Amino acid sequence: MTDELDRILSSGADVRPSPTFLRSVMAAVERQADAPPPIPFPWRRALPGIALAAILVIVEAFALGSAMEVNATTVPLFEDMPTPTAMWIVIGLFVSAATTAVAAVRIER
Repeated sequence: MTDELDRILSSGADVRPSPTFLRSVMAAVERQADAPPPIPFPWRRALPGIALAAILVIVEAFALGSAMEVNATTVPLFEDMPTPTAMWIVIGLFVSAATTAVAAVRIER
């Protein structure tokens, strides 16, 4: 069976790509070779934000577990906030605004 299969496969004519296909493949290979390397992800800059997010998740988990309330005298910003969820939304907005401002300052340099 193997000898017969070898004979069938070896008796066929050589298959060659058309010149148009060959040129298009080689052009794609050359474009890929000339392309700059991908930009690496800035892990050094992202790690503080990831760590802060993890800490906030842990704090929120403990706050929900102990039903802790924010003292309005120590944090007057949260005085009229009805729920902890609303407080986290405000904190998220402040963090977003701060990071956007920092990014805008770095772009101007």
